[in-house]
Amino acid sequence: MDDPTPVVNSRCINAVEPNLSIYGQMPRLVGLYKIYQKRWIARYWQSQGVRTFVDLNVHPDFYADNMIGVPFGWRAYATRGYSDRLDDTIREYELACQRAETNDLLFVVYGGGRQVKDLAKDYGWTWFPEEADRARDRAISLV
Repeated sequence: MDDPTPVVNSRCINAVEPNLSIYGQMPRLVGLYKIYQKRWIARYWQSQGVRTFVDLNVHPDFYADNMIGVPFGWRAYATRGYSDRLDDTIREYELACQRAETNDLLFVVYGGGRQVKDLAKDYGWTWFPEEADRARDRAISLV
């Protein structure tokens, strides 16, 4: 994201940090730079009155690094769900609880289909479908 102002100009109230792809085979320095980028953007949004959710959707090798710059007690987090990585989503929730120092937090999961939706329901998380989920549901309803 080269220009963070469209989010501010949209007059939204909340936003999730940009999800900058951070993969396991990525050099740590590159991963750290991407984490810095999304934290800088989130901080800019906050300075303009946008409440931000910490993006937790990174490779597990970067879980600890991804908490750099997140203050203890922070209680708003989001991640993308994957039906073949349910354990990672649970781990991300646990990391959020550790950083928040409570399990009374806002935890949003998007995408991942029915299995992720059911997991979110079981844990009391907020779940939103992605367009891919909606398209798949429309295709199934046509059959």
